[in-house]
Amino acid sequence: MFLEEMKKGNLLTQKHIADFKAGEVLIKVYKDTICMGRVLSADNEKIVLESIIDLNASTMIAEQGFMKILDNESYFSVDTDFSFDECKDALSVIETSALYTANPAKRKEIVSFTASVFPPRFILFLKKKNMLSTIFVPVQQKLRIGKYTGLEKWEDVNKTRFRNMLEELCENEYITYMACLPEGRSKRALFYTSGTETHVETDKKLKKELPSCQTNCGGNIKLYKKDAETNYYIVDAGSNFKGHGVDASIEEASSVSSYLKNLFPDFKFIPAHGRGGVGSKSSF
Repeated sequence: MFLEEMKKGNLLTQKHIADFKAGEVLIKVYKDTICMGRVLSADNEKIVLESIIDLNASTMIAEQGFMKILDNESYFSVDTDFSFDECKDALSVIETSALYTANPAKRKEIVSFTASVFPPRFILFLKKKNMLSTIFVPVQQKLRIGKYTGLEKWEDVNKTRFRNMLEELCENEYITYMACLPEGRSKRALFYTSGTETHVETDKKLKKELPSCQTNCGGNIKLYKKDAETNYYIVDAGSNFKGHGVDASIEEASSVSSYLKNLFPDFKFIPAHGRGGVGSKSSF
């Protein structure tokens, strides 16, 4: 019902999926499902979105992901034009909210996230229709404040999954990994594995889950031994896909081991030259 009212108010423009540009706010309608997100990229096969929100349930589905193009779907661009007064009034809606008042340390983040997802005229429309939960529930999920903090960040889920894969290894068994190692230590490194898939296939799977991720390292991790205190792993940076293969240096592996140690401080990581982290079962 509210979609029809948005159309009447010239808040929506129906478009072909390939015509969407990065930065636009998209609403997708398929049967009874209505989802919204900010476009990162779009073509005739898939849409990559961030801050994906289920408008029927007023809840955030995912921080980032892609949607396949299905038959009988409709796509709308949310109007991002606004006047000075509309912008001022929309900001006032956010800054006079109970959530904003109760979280002084998060006020800049509340405004920044809201502005990135909800255009001013859309905010004013939601206020008029008494639908501001469409904004404030996702804000709480995104920033993990207030009552609605149930959305788990993909990075946290992935870290837990990676740790579980390490813990399940038997001696001399290994996993392949792809990683995004940031410059400096202010940001957390990201490690991803799908078992003993090749590094190319592992990277493809990662991009399906986190399309914006650009890996810069790959290699192997083998369980060397377990004792009563901890697990010991041999780590290399020997991917041919994104690395120097058998010529990967121990210095490269040491850097990877250092990032792993920061993520999993209760494990011991031993750097190895080349592909020293490959275990008894090899996928390449």
